[in-house]
Amino acid sequence: MAMYDNEKTVRASFDLNYISEYLIQAQWAEFVELKKTIHEISERKKSPVTILDIGIGNARIPSHLCGIKEIWERVASYDGTDNAIACVEISNKEIERLKIGDKVSATFFDAA
Repeated sequence: MAMYDNEKTVRASFDLNYISEYLIQAQWAEFVELKKTIHEISERKKSPVTILDIGIGNARIPSHLCGIKEIWERVASYDGTDNAIACVEISNKEIERLKIGDKVSATFFDAA
């Protein structure tokens, strides 16, 4: 069994207690830039954007975005892929828990 086939191992890799402060700050910086980009592109297009997330992980990004109404309204669809089945399973559980399946999907895709 590969490391990322085990849901317990994958969940631990997303645990903020085990992630360095530097990585946490980098993730938040990425999130801030993504919000700006969604806003700018939707303004330019005059319509909501479609997002493809290659490596959706634990659905961290759509989980945060859906909590910001003025940004979430600018997202038409959010399609995530991951090459780890456990990540797709975790993401789908989070999508279901947040009731955002009308916009968000997570699928297994291994390009190898």
